[in-house]
Amino acid sequence: MDSLASPDDFTLRLAALRKAGVARFDAVALHYLETLNQRLPSLDAEVQKIVGPKLSQGLTALAARFEQAPQTTGRKPVPNIAAQAQPVSPLSALVRDLQTHTQRPPPLKALQENLSALSVNKQVSQALRQAPQNAGPINSHMLMLRSLELLRERSPAYLQRFMAYADTLLVLEQAGMKKPSTSKPRKAKT
Repeated sequence: MDSLASPDDFTLRLAALRKAGVARFDAVALHYLETLNQRLPSLDAEVQKIVGPKLSQGLTALAARFEQAPQTTGRKPVPNIAAQAQPVSPLSALVRDLQTHTQRPPPLKALQENLSALSVNKQVSQALRQAPQNAGPINSHMLMLRSLELLRERSPAYLQRFMAYADTLLVLEQAGMKKPSTSKPRKAKT
């Protein structure tokens, strides 16, 4: 880190920028610098020598951009980079529009995901209710139920994928167990 800048100095500078209203001007840059400042004490000394000056430069650059922003209203405007660029071609406008639509899930997909999550929770709850009463600590059934319960608490999305995978395997196993019809064709009487 700089010999002139300490972690407390960075914290004070960040607080001053936030108080001045930089969050309305460039919230992303402010958040990035605050995160760097929070992580700085936990980094190795060699890494701190690299990150410290970058944090200091970032704070200085953000403060300079904030100071140079036009004072048209009572607050500083958020710079509109798209307006400063050249006119947008119809193709790039279409691509940008498609990207915004693909980033959020359609309502039907969100509904399916919610129903799937409810179904998985219902299946796990039902399995937990049907647990053996006097099973030992290393009973495979109980171990599986405990792992499903932990998965439900810690990673519901992974549990959904796991249950879908298990259901698929179950269906394939049941399909393989079905015996083909063994009825013999009748012989015609002559």
